[in-house]
Amino acid sequence: MSDQQNVVEAWRCLTGWLKTNAPASYASLLPPAAEQAIEAADTQLKHHLGFGLPVELAALWRLCGGVEHQYIEANEEEGEVGSGHSYPAG
Repeated sequence: MSDQQNVVEAWRCLTGWLKTNAPASYASLLPPAAEQAIEAADTQLKHHLGFGLPVELAALWRLCGGVEHQYIEANEEEGEVGSGHSYPAG
């Protein structure tokens, strides 16, 4: 299986789990990044650092362009992590 196929399969598993178990996080997923944005990032990396995007990262961006923060009022008092954030410290 290729690196890109591995990313696609892992992404399907992850998004399936999120859809069932973490719907707010699932809702925060953005559509795929534009191909020209991926190519521009690759070009910039090559120009400034001498290497391009890892194949796996480009494959992931072709599936999801990132996340959009979702305000979850019910979580405010509970201190839970909002979508698009990391786990809380401590």
